[in-house]
Amino acid sequence: MKAAIFDMDGTLINSLIFWDHLWKTMGQKYLADPSFRPDDTTDRERRTLTIDKAMELVYERFGIGSSGKELADLAIELIIIFYREVVEAKPGALEFLQYLKGKGVKMAVATASNGDLVQLAMERCGLKPY
Repeated sequence: MKAAIFDMDGTLINSLIFWDHLWKTMGQKYLADPSFRPDDTTDRERRTLTIDKAMELVYERFGIGSSGKELADLAIELIIIFYREVVEAKPGALEFLQYLKGKGVKMAVATASNGDLVQLAMERCGLKPY
């Protein structure tokens, strides 16, 4: 193997728990209900969208907040904190990257996430050297 390309969210870092935190925060802030979760159809649809479009979808379906932009701004604020202070590498990810580096394998991350957020997460999880 000469090179490897990794997805970041859910593969190298345990970031998928962020969505539970976001829904809880939105529920508390806008509905006084921390158990808020979008229905399965909406949740599946948002997974293929940018944050802006996903939050527009949530706004349109549930009428939370004053606009999709307001929800997107909240989501971005929370994800910055999450990537900077909370997210952890997936179990075994660092060891595997160390192994590949030791074998001289070139590595890259391919992700739909914002580049600045990627840098925060990589720094937090110790992934930058790889």
